[in-house]
Amino acid sequence: FARIGYLCCRAKASIVAHDEMDTGARRALNFGHTFAHAIEKRYNYKTYNHGEAVAIGMVMALAVGASLGITAAGAVRDVTRAIAAAGLTAELGIPEAELVPLMMGDKKNSRGTITLILLKKIGEPIVYDIEPDKLARILERL
Repeated sequence: FARIGYLCCRAKASIVAHDEMDTGARRALNFGHTFAHAIEKRYNYKTYNHGEAVAIGMVMALAVGASLGITAAGAVRDVTRAIAAAGLTAELGIPEAELVPLMMGDKKNSRGTITLILLKKIGEPIVYDIEPDKLARILERL
């Protein structure tokens, strides 16, 4: 895992160097983070560390993307397997829809929508704005 961590940090540093203001390609690095920040708030930053919350958030983003017909089934399967292989959980322990109000304060949101980073497929992220009530309905069905 040390080699993977090194390569990830190197890739992130390159992306950040080219998009210091987080307005372009760097936004893709937020995959899973909108959910993760809400998870961290919900559990008062005690139950899940940041990496664990991001892993759960990635799985949630994949599920939302699949529900919307955006994310390919293979991406959902492969990322979920990779998270499990790393020893991380995708279990949250609360109804996911409870996170929606906490997600409203995220700095990436605009005009009353929640901004998510979803995947079409691995390596192909998209920025997707969704209304909070629509997101809650999707999460209630998961």
